[in-house]
Amino acid sequence: MVMVYSIFGSLTVCCRHYTAQNWPRATELFDAALMQEPHNIKGIINQADIFSYHQRDWEKTAKHYEKYIELNPTSGSLVNNLLQVYSRLDKPADQIAY
Repeated sequence: MVMVYSIFGSLTVCCRHYTAQNWPRATELFDAALMQEPHNIKGIINQADIFSYHQRDWEKTAKHYEKYIELNPTSGSLVNNLLQVYSRLDKPADQIAY
């Protein structure tokens, strides 16, 4: 298990792995960071990007986009991204809570 002492320090480490395209390690570190601060928007969106663009895990992508939209319901671009993911999952668009 990854020990996370500071959300800001751990996000810096996460971002280093993200930048280095070490997706498994970045995912592990973002998971640990988000356990300490589950409402951190930067962590949520970076984790969603990994699941979407690099791992093609649409269920996990949807979960993170949904969390982001719950925290920031005026984000039209993320709603659009979530609609695209729902299309891949054959989920109806009316399941998005605004």
